[in-house]
Amino acid sequence: MGNLISVDRKMKFQNFKRSELAERLGRLARICNDLDIPILIIVDGWESSGRGYVIKDLCREFAAKNFDVEVFDKDESFDDLYPFIRKFWVNVPEKGKIKIFDRSFYYKIFEKKNLSDKEIQKRIDSIKSIEKALFDDQTIILKFFLNIDKKEQKKRIEKLEDSIKEDFYIDGLDVDQVKNYKDYEKHFKKNLGC
Repeated sequence: MGNLISVDRKMKFQNFKRSELAERLGRLARICNDLDIPILIIVDGWESSGRGYVIKDLCREFAAKNFDVEVFDKDESFDDLYPFIRKFWVNVPEKGKIKIFDRSFYYKIFEKKNLSDKEIQKRIDSIKSIEKALFDDQTIILKFFLNIDKKEQKKRIEKLEDSIKEDFYIDGLDVDQVKNYKDYEKHFKKNLGC
């Protein structure tokens, strides 16, 4: 699933705002807008790995009228009423526009380490189908998985839990990932093809 981005403990997010990647994406976005080529940017990864900070940085060079960020909640009550890929398909970018997915179709594989191999393969096949259809329609797809070590993840979660203003960000999956870090790491690597 694209590149693994290691979120180093020592890295300060205020420095992250000046990334060269954002500048390069800004140039790409302007060219693609002129040529009516859609761009889909997928940002996924560990809970508390900093997806929001990364997305904020990536879109800072984009013209506001040409991009949109779609945040997919962890568990939406109507998910089981439709094919698992539907909510992503209806949110793909228009020609010349950019869509950033905060979580993605991969999330439905990542969040459940107890899925059967058959169910995982079925979902991966659906993902490959949608990506092929987008690619065939000349959509540029950029995928990022944010990696974080257990110690840093635990530190960030504890900091959020201690904050009156931010404790709502934490839920059972965050805690479960820290508690079962090795199992999730193995699950992610297996399903990312690492």
